[in-house]
Amino acid sequence: MSERDGETDAAMRVIEIEARCRTSDHAHYRERRVFMLKGEGRVIAEGENQTLRNDSGETTVFVRMIPGSAARARTGAFSRL
Repeated sequence: MSERDGETDAAMRVIEIEARCRTSDHAHYRERRVFMLKGEGRVIAEGENQTLRNDSGETTVFVRMIPGSAARARTGAFSRL
């Protein structure tokens, strides 16, 4: 994500997924970068949709970086596994 890619800015969010929870299924039409800070998680991808899962017994914390052109203020929904 740089001027070389046509991006001049980016947004970053710190996201926490509680133990044994997951995000709702969703799709991204632009590149995303994830930097794990604590715990572990995995991405389940089916076609264009993906879900981030935390199967562990502790909260997973990561930073998600999004191109500025794709950044939107949204609240994610999490579901118990």
